[in-house]
Amino acid sequence: MNKPTCPTSQCDSDNYDIPTTSKRLNDATPEEWNAVAAQWFKPAEDENVNKVVRAYFTRADAGMNRYGVTTSANPLDLIEWLTHLQEELMDATIYIERTVEELEKGLRKVEQLKQGENN
Repeated sequence: MNKPTCPTSQCDSDNYDIPTTSKRLNDATPEEWNAVAAQWFKPAEDENVNKVVRAYFTRADAGMNRYGVTTSANPLDLIEWLTHLQEELMDATIYIERTVEELEKGLRKVEQLKQGENN
């Protein structure tokens, strides 16, 4: 009986068949992702949900490569975790502000074009 294929680099190779491909799951086609994911859980009917799940697996790999430890095994205390969360959320608000500015700029251009057509 074949062992399940692990969707991340965090798997113990003694317990799982690790894919030999160097292709990252986040770069996998929906069909490739669903084939691997089906070994672990039922893929969602909504492909956007599957994309987010793929991104979580890729993010977990990146974190492991960067920090060498999973969040489960990380010895940070509660204040340190909350500080990290606060910093990430602050970054998120900056990203939102930037995208809002871009959308507003685009909407102004559309409005200018509409006004030019009406004159």
